[in-house]
Amino acid sequence: MDWIVGLLIIGAVGWLIFRPKKSAPAAKIERAPALPRPPVYEGYRDELKRKPIEELDEDEQIIRRAHDTFKASQAARTAEYRAKQDALASDQNKIKRATDFIDTSNLDFALPFVQEETQYWPDWIVNQNGKWSPPLSVTDLAKGENGEPSRARWIELRPESGPLYRIEFEASRMPTDDDFEHGSMTLYFDGEEVLGMLVKRNWTNEWDRWKFAIVESLKVGPWIEGFIQFYTQLRSIKENKSEDTPNDYLRAKAAKIDMGGADRCWN
Repeated sequence: MDWIVGLLIIGAVGWLIFRPKKSAPAAKIERAPALPRPPVYEGYRDELKRKPIEELDEDEQIIRRAHDTFKASQAARTAEYRAKQDALASDQNKIKRATDFIDTSNLDFALPFVQEETQYWPDWIVNQNGKWSPPLSVTDLAKGENGEPSRARWIELRPESGPLYRIEFEASRMPTDDDFEHGSMTLYFDGEEVLGMLVKRNWTNEWDRWKFAIVESLKVGPWIEGFIQFYTQLRSIKENKSEDTPNDYLRAKAAKIDMGGADRCWN
């Protein structure tokens, strides 16, 4: 019997030593909390734009109003820009029509010519002690300077029974490109500005005259006909003098010759 008891004890001890271990309970995996659904205005979805604002949440209404305000401001700015562009196009067209008018009416030649021809009349009268007189009958002849000498000056004159013309002229301080210098001329008719233009001439050519470049102001009216008439009279006198001067010597000699009846052979 003792040996049976010994076997039982040995078997019990072996079972205790080699018995299978209980597996540890599986670790419980905790799931991350579900992310909240993004708000309806994320990316400014279409439904936020379509819904009546009263059906939106408070924060959605704020976004909706901000978006609508921005869009309204953007539309207003676009309309403002287009209006400016339309007005600018209208102004550009107006300037072009004024330029064409000056070209076709010969004002582009008239004002620079009259200014250059008359600018020294007051000085010549003074310097020659009244022995020189203008080629056309004028009254109220005066001159003056504005600002820097020889840069900004004016002359006034009144053709016989006509209006008072005042021509202001200012030359630029230096050429603005390789060959040309620039200036501005302004004509006043009885105190009212009626014509202004930028002019230019080739400074490398001492005989070059001022020429019309860009219109600065224009008031179309009856004064134009009278001024063009004054210009043409002054130009005709200058051209006749230029044509006659080289022939004065021949005329003077011919006046001292009397061929008697022999002249008939040559006529």
